Amino acid sequence: MKKNQDEPLAKAADDMERALGASIENGSESWLDGLRQALTTVDGILFRVDTPSERQLLEPTDLQHRDLSPKLTREVEALRGGMRHLSEEVNRLLAQLHHAPADVATLQELREAGARFVAELRAVRHAENALVLETAMRDTGAGD
Repeated sequence: MKKNQDEPLAKAADDMERALGASIENGSESWLDGLRQALTTVDGILFRVDTPSERQLLEPTDLQHRDLSPKLTREVEALRGGMRHLSEEVNRLLAQLHHAPADVATLQELREAGARFVAELRAVRHAENALVLETAMRDTGAGD
Protein backbone atom coordinates (compact mmCIF):
# COMPACT_ATOMS: atom_id res chain seq x y z
CA MET A 1 0.00 0.00 0.00
CA LYS A 2 1.28 3.42 -0.88
CA LYS A 3 2.12 5.89 1.88
CA ASN A 4 -0.19 8.53 0.39
CA GLN A 5 -3.17 6.19 0.71
CA ASP A 6 -2.46 5.93 4.43
CA GLU A 7 -1.90 9.63 5.01
CA PRO A 8 -4.41 11.95 3.34
CA LEU A 9 -2.41 15.02 4.42
CA ALA A 10 0.69 13.70 2.66
CA LYS A 11 -1.29 13.26 -0.57
CA ALA A 12 -2.87 16.70 -0.15
CA ALA A 13 0.59 18.23 0.36
CA ASP A 14 1.79 16.53 -2.84
CA ASP A 15 -1.27 17.81 -4.71
CA MET A 16 -0.66 21.30 -3.39
CA GLU A 17 2.97 21.20 -4.52
CA ARG A 18 1.79 20.22 -8.01
CA ALA A 19 -0.72 23.10 -8.01
CA LEU A 20 1.97 25.53 -6.87
CA GLY A 21 4.39 24.25 -9.51
CA ALA A 22 1.94 24.74 -12.39
CA SER A 23 2.74 27.45 -14.85
CA ILE A 24 1.23 30.83 -14.02
CA GLU A 25 1.72 32.09 -17.57
CA ASN A 26 -0.75 29.55 -18.99
CA GLY A 27 -3.58 31.33 -17.23
CA SER A 28 -3.59 32.87 -13.81
CA GLU A 29 -7.24 32.00 -13.26
CA SER A 30 -6.66 28.28 -13.74
CA TRP A 31 -3.59 28.44 -11.49
CA LEU A 32 -5.61 30.21 -8.78
CA ASP A 33 -8.41 27.64 -9.13
CA GLY A 34 -5.95 24.74 -8.79
CA LEU A 35 -4.38 26.28 -5.70
CA ARG A 36 -7.79 27.10 -4.22
CA GLN A 37 -8.92 23.51 -4.72
CA ALA A 38 -5.73 22.13 -3.14
CA LEU A 39 -6.04 24.45 -0.12
CA THR A 40 -9.72 23.58 0.31
CA THR A 41 -8.81 19.88 0.33
CA VAL A 42 -6.10 20.46 2.95
CA ASP A 43 -8.54 22.52 5.03
CA GLY A 44 -11.11 19.70 4.97
CA ILE A 45 -8.51 17.12 5.98
CA LEU A 46 -7.15 19.31 8.79
CA PHE A 47 -10.70 19.71 10.08
CA ARG A 48 -11.08 15.92 10.29
CA VAL A 49 -7.59 15.09 11.63
CA ASP A 50 -7.60 13.92 15.20
CA THR A 51 -4.40 14.89 16.98
CA PRO A 52 -3.64 12.07 19.41
CA SER A 53 -3.82 12.73 23.12
CA GLU A 54 -1.22 11.57 25.61
CA ARG A 55 -3.44 8.67 26.67
CA GLN A 56 -4.05 7.60 23.06
CA LEU A 57 -0.31 7.55 22.42
CA LEU A 58 0.24 5.39 25.48
CA GLU A 59 -2.76 3.12 24.88
CA PRO A 60 -0.79 0.22 23.38
CA THR A 61 1.52 0.06 26.41
CA ASP A 62 0.98 -2.03 29.48
CA LEU A 63 -1.55 -0.49 31.88
CA GLN A 64 0.94 -0.44 34.75
CA HIS A 65 3.58 1.34 32.66
CA ARG A 66 1.45 4.22 31.42
CA ASP A 67 2.81 7.43 32.77
CA LEU A 68 2.03 10.84 31.43
CA SER A 69 5.38 12.53 31.54
CA PRO A 70 5.65 16.30 31.39
CA LYS A 71 7.73 15.93 28.21
CA LEU A 72 4.99 13.94 26.46
CA THR A 73 2.38 16.47 27.54
CA ARG A 74 4.51 19.34 26.18
CA GLU A 75 5.09 17.55 22.88
CA VAL A 76 1.39 16.78 22.40
CA GLU A 77 0.48 20.40 23.18
CA ALA A 78 3.10 21.61 20.69
CA LEU A 79 1.65 19.26 18.08
CA ARG A 80 -1.86 20.55 18.72
CA GLY A 81 -0.58 24.12 18.44
CA GLY A 82 1.07 23.24 15.13
CA MET A 83 -2.19 21.80 13.79
CA ARG A 84 -4.11 24.92 14.90
CA HIS A 85 -1.52 27.10 13.18
CA LEU A 86 -1.85 25.09 9.96
CA SER A 87 -5.61 25.53 10.02
CA GLU A 88 -5.26 29.28 10.54
CA GLU A 89 -2.69 29.47 7.77
CA VAL A 90 -4.99 27.66 5.30
CA ASN A 91 -7.75 30.14 6.05
CA ARG A 92 -5.36 33.06 5.62
CA LEU A 93 -4.14 31.73 2.27
CA LEU A 94 -7.70 31.10 1.08
CA ALA A 95 -8.61 34.70 2.00
CA GLN A 96 -5.56 35.96 0.09
CA LEU A 97 -6.59 33.89 -2.93
CA HIS A 98 -10.08 35.28 -2.82
CA HIS A 99 -8.83 38.87 -3.04
CA ALA A 100 -5.74 38.30 -5.18
CA PRO A 101 -5.30 40.42 -8.28
CA ALA A 102 -4.08 38.47 -11.29
CA ASP A 103 -0.71 40.21 -11.57
CA VAL A 104 2.42 38.08 -11.70
CA ALA A 105 4.04 39.61 -8.58
CA THR A 106 1.03 38.77 -6.39
CA LEU A 107 0.80 35.28 -7.82
CA GLN A 108 4.51 34.74 -7.13
CA GLU A 109 3.98 35.86 -3.52
CA LEU A 110 1.13 33.36 -3.22
CA ARG A 111 3.35 30.63 -4.66
CA GLU A 112 6.04 31.38 -2.08
CA ALA A 113 3.53 31.50 0.78
CA GLY A 114 2.06 28.21 -0.43
CA ALA A 115 5.49 26.59 -0.54
CA ARG A 116 6.17 27.74 3.04
CA PHE A 117 2.81 26.30 4.08
CA VAL A 118 3.59 22.92 2.49
CA ALA A 119 6.92 22.87 4.34
CA GLU A 120 5.15 23.65 7.64
CA LEU A 121 2.56 20.97 6.92
CA ARG A 122 5.24 18.36 6.28
CA ALA A 123 7.12 19.45 9.44
CA VAL A 124 4.01 19.05 11.62
CA ARG A 125 3.28 15.62 10.11
CA HIS A 126 6.91 14.62 10.69
CA ALA A 127 6.70 15.78 14.32
CA GLU A 128 3.52 13.77 14.82
CA ASN A 129 5.06 10.64 13.32
CA ALA A 130 8.21 11.09 15.41
CA LEU A 131 6.11 11.50 18.55
CA VAL A 132 4.15 8.33 17.83
CA LEU A 133 7.36 6.39 17.16
CA GLU A 134 9.10 7.76 20.22
CA THR A 135 6.12 6.85 22.39
CA ALA A 136 5.93 3.36 20.95
CA MET A 137 9.66 2.80 21.52
CA ARG A 138 9.87 4.59 24.83
CA ASP A 139 11.62 3.05 27.79
CA THR A 140 9.23 3.79 30.65
CA GLY A 141 11.01 4.96 33.74
CA ALA A 142 14.10 6.14 31.86
CA GLY A 143 13.47 9.75 32.84
CA ASP A 144 11.88 12.75 31.25
